[in-house]
Amino acid sequence: SVSSGAAATPPTTASNAPTTTKAGAPVTTKPTTTTTAPTTTTPTGSTSPPQTVPADAIVINPGENIQQAVNSNPAGTTFYLRAGTHRSPGDTRHVDPKTGNTFIGEPGAVMDGGGNTQFAFQDNMKASDVVIRGLIIRNYSTPVQRGAVDAGSGGWKVIGNEIRNNAGAGVSLGGSGWVIEANNIHHNEQIGIKGQGSGGRVVNNTISHNNPNGKYEPGWEAGGTKFIKTTNLYVSGNKVLNNRGPGLWTDHDNRGTLYEKNVVRDNVGPGIFHEISQSATIRNNTVSGNAHGFYIGGILVANSSGVTVTGNILSGNDGGIIGLQDDRGSYATTDLTVKGNKVSFDTGYNGVRVNSGTDVTKSGTILFSANTYAVGGSKPFFWKDAHLTVEEWLALGQDAGSSFN
Repeated sequence: SVSSGAAATPPTTASNAPTTTKAGAPVTTKPTTTTTAPTTTTPTGSTSPPQTVPADAIVINPGENIQQAVNSNPAGTTFYLRAGTHRSPGDTRHVDPKTGNTFIGEPGAVMDGGGNTQFAFQDNMKASDVVIRGLIIRNYSTPVQRGAVDAGSGGWKVIGNEIRNNAGAGVSLGGSGWVIEANNIHHNEQIGIKGQGSGGRVVNNTISHNNPNGKYEPGWEAGGTKFIKTTNLYVSGNKVLNNRGPGLWTDHDNRGTLYEKNVVRDNVGPGIFHEISQSATIRNNTVSGNAHGFYIGGILVANSSGVTVTGNILSGNDGGIIGLQDDRGSYATTDLTVKGNKVSFDTGYNGVRVNSGTDVTKSGTILFSANTYAVGGSKPFFWKDAHLTVEEWLALGQDAGSSFN
């Protein structure tokens, strides 16, 4: 589904759920149970902040007003937040950086929203090229579809932080050239990461246990990640685990996407989901235990063209690699190449399903080949509107050079 602006309340059902989907996670306006994130004292990202104060940095101690320090110093200033809990005294506003500001947390530095501050960082000053590094960012009352770190001006770098227990998304970035790297983003009430714009990089993060109480409908916007209207998005080396919603999700007019070397496991929804978008390469990922409870497929390509899926290892998902076609205007699942993957599953199917709209199985541009399968059931493949045996699948001319166990 497509959701690009803030909304007061999320829809309770997925607006675009195909007829093959299973029921989504239950939705409540307030969680009936609370999943508490483990308490940690230092960020778990692999990129650690400096242990000593940079020579040109302004030091901010717990209890001092961060925004006041920003206002009193020029663009490009570096701020070093000492260990301890940082809240602006008597002030529930977020930090509005200036262009080029860097915020570095000493190990143990915490920015805590106390449940009544909406954002940790936002760019109302239209600041670009901001760096946020080495902080624990928690307990912000972030609006739905927004991030505790929330910016659209481009060039922001969010590196080596722990971002958890926020009410909306952990991080939401837009514009061009942004980076989300080596963070631990977990137990946020709606979703881990949102992204939009060109040249974004999401690398070496752990993204886990987001939407932990099923407060938000997975088919709307919840779970691990969701990217909208991106160009040349690069997503690599992430661990995307146990989110109540899709793991890695590009939804609506994403072009030039590259997903590689990610571990995507045990998410409620497809592990990797490329939807109503354009070109993408999905390669060398490990995708396991996904899609049970919402949608189907370890890797699902829905109404998207120019996609190559290669070198991936899939196991224990509800289905394998699936192309899906619904009537969604000009978006069609064509030019789909599925080659050299290892696919095993006991439930679901592998192949192409047409629910409505153009019959893409007649396009001549969909090819499965040189894959290795270990699948359950008598008819584990699907083409257009029917389940097929291995022999029937091969008779279509699909999966030449593949092996079947």
